[in-house]
Amino acid sequence: MLEALFGGMPFFGAAVRGKQTSVMNSLFLTGLASLAARGSPMRVLEIGSWVGYSTLTWVASIVSFSTGGEVVCVDPLEPYFADHDNEKDHQRMTAALNNGLAKDLFEYNVSRLPKNVTVTRIAKRSTDALPALPSEAFDLVYIDGSHAYEHVKFDIDQAKRLVRDGGIVAGDDLDKPLSQIDEAAMLPFVDHDVIPDESLPHGLVHPGVAVAVKRSFSEVCSLAPLWSVRRVGERFLPVDPREGRVIIPPHFSEEEKRQAQGLLRPTGR
Repeated sequence: MLEALFGGMPFFGAAVRGKQTSVMNSLFLTGLASLAARGSPMRVLEIGSWVGYSTLTWVASIVSFSTGGEVVCVDPLEPYFADHDNEKDHQRMTAALNNGLAKDLFEYNVSRLPKNVTVTRIAKRSTDALPALPSEAFDLVYIDGSHAYEHVKFDIDQAKRLVRDGGIVAGDDLDKPLSQIDEAAMLPFVDHDVIPDESLPHGLVHPGVAVAVKRSFSEVCSLAPLWSVRRVGERFLPVDPREGRVIIPPHFSEEEKRQAQGLLRPTGR
């Protein structure tokens, strides 16, 4: 049915918040992928995939920077927001999870892939799925699942084990640099998805993400909302996606492609 509706083109409906990142952030993801790639088949672990928008960014990056590979997506695609997370976006996403639309859209969006890339979805919560995965098995681990502190901290701790030496751990929704995070003020709210923060242009901060990242790393590259580090032996050091090569993913809409071209033109990339 979705094939007939959308003619084989990826679909990320606004009603289900299918695109939960900016054009700039997506370009940064491809930059990170280029820095993590080694030429040999590449493995990316994505914790939280929703309907596959960022998944397809990783697929495009593997095609461009490697000989092929796999994106492993850990997402049960079942309701997960707490009762106090009840804004309109939360309600829309929960409805899409309850009626199966999110799962159907994810499966549809990843149904047409290049022959040298596979997408494997593990339909479990990260707390159940990650401990079963082998250590140092991934070139890049991207964390964008539940924003509650205990879940983000668990995902980061597992990511440190799962990424190979030289690989990259990154995540979404770090809304401000670590130096600006008031941990004491955020602690009472770390089980909330977002809380108001008038110091930020969009007026919201993810407290669980902020505290988990701050407690996990002494320093990260912070290009809000993206954060990133590279594993170097037993250490994790900031890695800047702007130092990598970027591509414009083919699943971008025509408007997104125009925006991306405008962003890249001044750099000459």
